[in-house]
Amino acid sequence: MHAALVPASYHRVTANGSAIRLLHGENAPSIIEALVYCIQKADGKDKDVTAGLQLMRDEATASYKPFMENILRWQEHAVMNLQNAKQRIPQMTKPAPTQGSALFSY
Repeated sequence: MHAALVPASYHRVTANGSAIRLLHGENAPSIIEALVYCIQKADGKDKDVTAGLQLMRDEATASYKPFMENILRWQEHAVMNLQNAKQRIPQMTKPAPTQGSALFSY
């Protein structure tokens, strides 16, 4: 699990930064490639992290179980944010509307 913690976090942060750049109008193919690649990598690493945290929780003494449950909730929140970003990829990679499009019609 420890070997997956840093890569999972790195890929999540990079995916988030790429998504923000796309939402702010940047559209370089390398940004989209980084977003997709990092989401895929984070997915795999997050599974390893979650499995490791669950094992640690299961093996923890009763006094540490609540602490481990809290860490697992943080991990679940991080995974959920990544899943939300994954669902928004099609919206983020569409070309921006231009004048004359339906969005700008009066």
